[in-house]
Amino acid sequence: MIFYFAAAEQRSHRIQLTTGGAKSVLMVVWNHFKDDTFWEGIDRCSFKDIFIDSGAWSAWSRGVEINIQEYCDWIKRHRKRITTYANLDVIGDYRETRRNQKYMERQGLKPIPIFHLARPAEPWFILKSICNNYSHIGIGGVASHEFTRTQKRTFFDRCWKIIGQYHKRGKKIKVHAFGIGAMDFVERYPWYSVDFTTWLVGQKMGEINHFDGRRLKRYKAKQSAIVKFGDPDLVDTKKRKGSDSRAIYNVRSMSRYQKFVTAMWKKRGITWAA
Repeated sequence: MIFYFAAAEQRSHRIQLTTGGAKSVLMVVWNHFKDDTFWEGIDRCSFKDIFIDSGAWSAWSRGVEINIQEYCDWIKRHRKRITTYANLDVIGDYRETRRNQKYMERQGLKPIPIFHLARPAEPWFILKSICNNYSHIGIGGVASHEFTRTQKRTFFDRCWKIIGQYHKRGKKIKVHAFGIGAMDFVERYPWYSVDFTTWLVGQKMGEINHFDGRRLKRYKAKQSAIVKFGDPDLVDTKKRKGSDSRAIYNVRSMSRYQKFVTAMWKKRGITWAA
């Protein structure tokens, strides 16, 4: 399973990710279409696998409309640097999202289509249509706090019931989960890849994620328990060095957890070609 560390479009985050040894990152690019210097810092990083998300949700939440042609042109200019890129989805409008998919394909592009947890709900025939026509898809909408964990699990269960039928018939579909903050969902469903900003809790909430060989556990920076991890900066909540240290620690912990999850799914009979 591939773990994409999200928010790599920000320079300070790229420094932390590079120091932590991250190889796969996701970047939101809607506000960088006209920034010719965007790739200068990224090219100096050690990233091997770059996933591009248009950032439709973040743009929509700010009242910004993304120009699909600008997105297509940007992808074309930088295609050699990019491993995977998503369709430009339209929040709350699955018909327009489908039209964007076809528009990008007519431009000679191959974005992964996305099925969403949304209100109003997207009809399930959309997911079936996507599975019929594509071998690499995305599941989105779950990063929103609008839905409870139970609602998300119910949604995922139904998605995988449908996707699993295709797997049983011999069509192995690669599924990416956008913004999957809860790691128990990583162990519950056989994703091809996931992305998350969980590694940033060190800066946002003064916390660290520690992988103990079986579970990913979260500790507050002020908890005496994390002193045993060896880095005194982890407990520093007043200086930038402390938040940087926690972010780097989280990247390394989650990279170890990724190996564990990948091995776990291999034991369950789920493997993916590199």
